[in-house]
Amino acid sequence: MHDEYIQQGKLVEEALHVKLAELREKAPNAKLNMTGHSLGSIASVQGAAHLSVEELQQIGEIVVFNGPDTLKSLRKSGVSEEVIQILNEKVTYYVNPFDIVSMLNRNTDEQLGKVKVIVPFNFSTTFGTPSSHDFGEYRIHSDGKILEATEDFFPAYLKAGEKLSKLLNKYIELIKEGNSKFGLDKIGDTAEVLLTLVNGGLNYSKFMEEYQAIIDETKEAVIAWGHKNIPILQAAIQSATGAKKIELRSRLLLCISHLSRIESDEKVKLMKNELENYRQQVKEVVEKANHEAYHAGAYLGRNEVSQLVSQFRFSMVWDEGMFSNNVDELNRYIDKIYRFSDKLFTSVETLEDIDRKQSEIFKVVSNSSFSLNSYKIERG
Repeated sequence: MHDEYIQQGKLVEEALHVKLAELREKAPNAKLNMTGHSLGSIASVQGAAHLSVEELQQIGEIVVFNGPDTLKSLRKSGVSEEVIQILNEKVTYYVNPFDIVSMLNRNTDEQLGKVKVIVPFNFSTTFGTPSSHDFGEYRIHSDGKILEATEDFFPAYLKAGEKLSKLLNKYIELIKEGNSKFGLDKIGDTAEVLLTLVNGGLNYSKFMEEYQAIIDETKEAVIAWGHKNIPILQAAIQSATGAKKIELRSRLLLCISHLSRIESDEKVKLMKNELENYRQQVKEVVEKANHEAYHAGAYLGRNEVSQLVSQFRFSMVWDEGMFSNNVDELNRYIDKIYRFSDKLFTSVETLEDIDRKQSEIFKVVSNSSFSLNSYKIERG
């Protein structure tokens, strides 16, 4: 919130001075790559930013995950524009559009480095289970390539990140000001306001409501985009050739892989909720009937009441075993869908690998044919 040069960043800077000096002595041509997640992303970028220009030449890539933009903090701590320009070429942020840490300080046109928005596994908040802040939300190929959203591939994720960043900016300002509109006019400094927010005050409730709405709207947009673009991709594949055809097939597989997971998750969740609702309804009917039967005990003997309700107990009218079996079946179904989705995801690698090998074979055959033709011409 205050764009400070954090203590962890200073520790990274100290460690980098030592490590880079060691590299200059033992491996002068080596480059040091850096990474970090969450707080580690801030520390990594801030630490590197306070190196000299000469030391920065020893830094290769700085790839960080789920971290806020640090540009304001760099300028506030006196980092030169020359160093910022160098960092712009070296730093890559991977961010989850539903993660409040990732989208902090991003409500601006000027951000540090390259920012890549991922296509996450789930539609969840930073506070949810699974958390959108977890590294487990990344879909990563075996070669380390991360599935990311673009303007022509699930663009709703890009919009979601923009919306969340604006929402965060809005509520940070309200926290700082103690806006009376949200019942915070009697609270003093920022720390007190933040404590009230975290403890579930009116501000927090409104924030979470708007936060969840962004996620829900994005899910609908992602599903709609998928259904619209699958037939478009299928049609494009028919007329495409060569590398373009492989690219379109890969995109189609990734699209189906992602949609199959999203829609199946939603259907299984609805089915489980319906089963639980029916279970609770039956339980309420049984409890109400038993209550009324015992209430009528004033007019009936105790044995008569017991006989009246003996066959109307929850365990007698609700098959808990069948309920558990249905839930287990739903879990098995979603597990199969997840495995299907994962296989489609990995098949993209296989498809691209086959295409690369065929291309290499074609080059070898083409070169062999050229040599043979040259030989025939010379012999002729």
